[in-house]
Amino acid sequence: MGNTYFLVPGWGFPHGTITLGSVIINSMHPQLALFEPPHPVQVTTAVKTRFTSTRDDPADRKSGLFRTFLSLFGLGDEDGFHNDRKKPIVAYSIWDLQSLSFVPTDELKIKAIIETERVAQFLKASDNRPSVFMVTGIKSIRGASVLTASNKGPGWTAEIRVGLEKESREGKPVVFAFEVLQLRLSDTGDITTVSDILEPLEKLQRRLDHEFGEAAFTALGTTDEQTGDTCQVIAPSPAPVDLLTASSARIDASLAHDI
Repeated sequence: MGNTYFLVPGWGFPHGTITLGSVIINSMHPQLALFEPPHPVQVTTAVKTRFTSTRDDPADRKSGLFRTFLSLFGLGDEDGFHNDRKKPIVAYSIWDLQSLSFVPTDELKIKAIIETERVAQFLKASDNRPSVFMVTGIKSIRGASVLTASNKGPGWTAEIRVGLEKESREGKPVVFAFEVLQLRLSDTGDITTVSDILEPLEKLQRRLDHEFGEAAFTALGTTDEQTGDTCQVIAPSPAPVDLLTASSARIDASLAHDI
């Protein structure tokens, strides 16, 4: 059984800016929390080190979660090379890919939704109709780089290399995806949750359009590179950030002739 992830809308989310157990109201701004847990939550951690992926990899036939994130910025897109005789080779490497997750207790939900004044005021001002979201999972990468190469003809190869951050274990982790638990407060004051079980993409898209407005997010099916499980991804649409102008990116483009 897979999960559903929101992709962050840019590269400006170092590890620590999005907190497990925090309550947010806008998935485009997951760092802006109405509530953060006063004590560390009990976290499950999974790490995959020295991870690489190429489009030609038989085990990577479906677009991965991180590759989907890269596509927000035009990386790994075959349309980036026109009139090619061969499909481009797309590869990326990550020093480590980390997942943090936890299961919120009823006590934490009560503290976050009922006992926290900022959250209670938000729900009251909205007649308790909207939802709030508790962050229950965070995916981050450290030391990432991307290569896109295409055969332009006999002896010619075009390459675009993008160093997304310092490519070593000393680099700081950057968050690229997160999970949430949707919480509501009933008319009787009870806290209810919206199931996070995978649902048909069409149904998920309708729910997103109703919750956030049409064209705010796009729901896609993909895979989790760490587990190989099918998952769903909710991507900002359209992408609000151009990676090539992001201050954290290092661009090295070259056109080489093979002798």
